[in-house]
Amino acid sequence: MRASLLDRTGRSGRLASCLPNFAFSTTITTAGGNKDFFVPTSPIEISISPAPGGANITFSLPVPPSFVSARRSSGLPAGIGATGDPDAGTNFEADYYDRGPVGYVFEGERSVATAPFGGHAQDEGIGKVRKELFEAVEKAGRKPLLDGGGRPQFFFLQNNAKTMWTKEGGLGMVVYEARPDFLKTNAVGIELEPEK
Repeated sequence: MRASLLDRTGRSGRLASCLPNFAFSTTITTAGGNKDFFVPTSPIEISISPAPGGANITFSLPVPPSFVSARRSSGLPAGIGATGDPDAGTNFEADYYDRGPVGYVFEGERSVATAPFGGHAQDEGIGKVRKELFEAVEKAGRKPLLDGGGRPQFFFLQNNAKTMWTKEGGLGMVVYEARPDFLKTNAVGIELEPEK
């Protein structure tokens, strides 16, 4: 599943740190007599690319097979529109970020390179890791896959987050684990051209 938003807050807004609320389609009950059965998946993949008026943040989440087989369609929250929910009663979201679409895509085979990273997607230190990863890829004789603007396609793997899915309702919860940065449990990645 992919959810995206246009971020107008910049790095300091930290909008890439948490999955946006509009990506969720249900709630999960974890206590009491009627607990919901759920399936966890990981990691959350985050891509940040330049966009007019800010940056486009895309969150890609693996979907468990039990959910896909139960739904047999692509319908979770459909596109929400470029300016957010008109019934929200506030302009906060429209002033700071626009909600993008939420939908499903089939992620085929791809070639990537990754490097361990102890921080988050919008940390200052990520630029240095991206540069080192890019240089290592070129040194290994591989070519980065470029986007429409001729830029390498970097992404961030948030391994310290688990998404929880119910068979009928969809995405209902995300659990973020506190892990010390020195463990470097997350990763910075770059898309590569397929080997010939």
